[in-house]
Amino acid sequence: MSLLIQFQLFIGLMVITFGICFVILIFNNLFNSKKVIVFRFIFEPIIYILFSYFYYAFIGKFASGRLNLFYILSIFMGGFIFFKFYYQIIDIYLKDKISKIKTKIYKDIK
Repeated sequence: MSLLIQFQLFIGLMVITFGICFVILIFNNLFNSKKVIVFRFIFEPIIYILFSYFYYAFIGKFASGRLNLFYILSIFMGGFIFFKFYYQIIDIYLKDKISKIKTKIYKDIK
């Protein structure tokens, strides 16, 4: 496998991890209430199975099924970058937007 493909895999796995962390953050903010905890337990295993399939499909397609140790490093680096630099900003923004959406929905229902 060429060095260019290995570099693309490294960056690609970091980006996929960044996106998955973002989706998990949205998921946690949506199902934060005690009233919807049953739905969370239904959808949580499904979402993590889909995430593992995304990793598998990406590595299988671009690396021809060869696994290297640096893939794990790139996954950890993507998560570290997201949680170190972007987590607080995105979390505050999402909590604000989701609370506005919930108040509109509850107001329309009442």
